[in-house]
Amino acid sequence: MKIRVTILPMRTKIIAVVAASLIMAASVAYLAEAGQGGGTIKASGVLEYEKVAVSVPSELALLGVDMSKASSSSNGSSSNTSKLLKPVGVAENLNIEDGSKVKHGDVLLSVGEEMANKNLKKAQAQYDIVSATVDGLTESRNDLSNKRSDLNKTEADLRASRAKAISNFNKSYSEGQANIKQMQDQLVVLKAHGGNPAQIARFEAAIEQASAGLAAGKQQFDAGLARMNRGLKKISSGKNQIDEGDTKLARKVAILEKRKTQAEVGLQLARDILDATKIRATGSGIVAELKVDEGSVLYPGQQLMSIIRTDKLKLDIYIPLEKVKQVKKGDPVKVTVDASPEEIFRGNVTEISGKAIFAPSNITTDELELLRVIKVTVEVDNKDGILKAGMPADIRINVHFGDWEKIPRL
Repeated sequence: MKIRVTILPMRTKIIAVVAASLIMAASVAYLAEAGQGGGTIKASGVLEYEKVAVSVPSELALLGVDMSKASSSSNGSSSNTSKLLKPVGVAENLNIEDGSKVKHGDVLLSVGEEMANKNLKKAQAQYDIVSATVDGLTESRNDLSNKRSDLNKTEADLRASRAKAISNFNKSYSEGQANIKQMQDQLVVLKAHGGNPAQIARFEAAIEQASAGLAAGKQQFDAGLARMNRGLKKISSGKNQIDEGDTKLARKVAILEKRKTQAEVGLQLARDILDATKIRATGSGIVAELKVDEGSVLYPGQQLMSIIRTDKLKLDIYIPLEKVKQVKKGDPVKVTVDASPEEIFRGNVTEISGKAIFAPSNITTDELELLRVIKVTVEVDNKDGILKAGMPADIRINVHFGDWEKIPRL
């Protein structure tokens, strides 16, 4: 089969590359406009401050309280609190007021810190006791394990000695019996040939002495073997006692391990509660609606104040229903404002409404009029404090390319 290769002139190549680039750019632009692929969705809105409530942490509901420090100047801030809730303490170290500027993580006030410290020490002591007991029992189990290993070695050595003793005795006993049999045979021959009576008497005495020695040796061997057997029995009994003791210790350790886990959880909870006694700013901004004074009695979940956040602002935008499918929670956004046109502020999509509505009249344009839209909330970083509430802002949301097969052919 012949293969034909066609070489295009350089001018034709350039025209082809330029045409392909134009087709690609047109396709991307089409997708961005149609909301069917990747690109940028544009919208506008008005920046707003975000107000965040600061409340008494619910963890403090587990904290006891020494009401001897409670101040009578509660100023009625807890009047709406359920009477079923127990107070957690009184407001201490309050060093803010309405209008105070705070940063994220600043300690605004504390409550029940002394009691939380006592609880932490108690929880730590309980954990230490259980932990030390578990460690002690574990060490005892290790000792038993070492003793069992020693007994196993002693048993192995004793069994080896016993086997060797039996083997040696059997060999010696067999040799002794053979010698006696030989002398008995010689004695029979001697008597049959009318041997010397004195010689016969010596043979008989030798046979009797050898038999007695053999019997005595067997008796000593049997006694030694019995001692070895008793030793093995004691070792077996000792191993059984070790196993029983280890089983009992294992049950105790298992129970105490659960208590240790519970004590560890309690210790961590006590630490969390102590940390919760320092009520911190949940964002940078300005304190507003302060509802507590120094010495006020506080309850779990009680709202103490609000913080008007200045480090992050939010705004609501409205996106046509057919385009919103391209937007995902967490998508990055770029924000520009007329007050600082050259600067780009960054943020993210934080919320997408699940309900379609008609475009609000105050933002309706020729493009959005009578369209179904979805409200999308955007949070914008404002670390430098340049952005202010009420500023109009333009938003660009980067969306991703979809299936390349959907790119229209031009």
